[in-house]
Amino acid sequence: MRLKLYYPGFTAIVVFLYTYFLGSLFIGGDQTHYRYVFEVVSQLNIFEAYIQYRSRLYTDELGHFVVIWIASHFLEKDLFMALSNAVLAFFSVKLFLSWGARPIVAMFLVVFGYYYLAVYVSAERLKFGALFFVIGMYYFNAQNIGFFRKSNLCFIISIVTHLQFLIILFAYASKMFFTGRLFKSYSISKTKLNFFIVGSLFVMIVFFYFGHHIFNKIYSYHEVFPIEEYIRLFVFFALALYYSRFKLEVVAVFFVLFFMAAMVGGMRVNMFGYFAFLYFALKSNGGINLGVILTSIYFFVGWLEYSTDVIYCGVNRPC
Repeated sequence: MRLKLYYPGFTAIVVFLYTYFLGSLFIGGDQTHYRYVFEVVSQLNIFEAYIQYRSRLYTDELGHFVVIWIASHFLEKDLFMALSNAVLAFFSVKLFLSWGARPIVAMFLVVFGYYYLAVYVSAERLKFGALFFVIGMYYFNAQNIGFFRKSNLCFIISIVTHLQFLIILFAYASKMFFTGRLFKSYSISKTKLNFFIVGSLFVMIVFFYFGHHIFNKIYSYHEVFPIEEYIRLFVFFALALYYSRFKLEVVAVFFVLFFMAAMVGGMRVNMFGYFAFLYFALKSNGGINLGVILTSIYFFVGWLEYSTDVIYCGVNRPC
């Protein structure tokens, strides 16, 4: 038990320390708005705060607002964000270990991953969506239980924090459908029936409340993408296909990701493609394989560039 907690705990401490340092330096870009909102909402009641939140960040996603409105009354922003990063790092390592990764691989991915750094210090709403989703994934995976049981609250909070995480649920449903695990016979179990009833109701509620927001996002990001937009996603697909023993699962998952890339842009889906690749590749020799090593080196270089830009420029791009 101590060994299982050592690796996630040590990683969480490292991430807390370095993201507290980097986060305090990141004052430009989107963080200009996030910092303003965090300071303002602490001085208002929840209704007035939500009006200010929407007018500044132009989003209807409630999860992030509720989290920062509560936290802003008790903690300084950079400290709270670093603590949140530590929690995300802790459960990310536990999740990767449960996928079959060796401890050193899991720790490296979480500490020196480019996508992780972007979430730690820049993409704030995505951070909290990821935090709840990773926790939900860990408990779903660790307990081997039905989707809508103990982990359901984390998934729901994740989606209302950042709607982008609906993409993962669609990919999961696609995997279950195409691999024939949704219906193994003509009979439907109580668990599957509950999955469809609750899942359908939830999706309907999401589209009813966030429909305008969703279509605005699609309109905002959708354009005619050149083939270059799909190269990175295709690389993740090819690598996942290579390392997985169940090829149809990979095809089913990436079918959804390629479709969503056409709708909202490759940059917003590539991250999910990368973690889908890790899900399949970490099972191969605990992640000590050419695919994981090469992608880790590639993203570590990006991590270094990102960190340098933040230190010298206060934002994630060159001065």
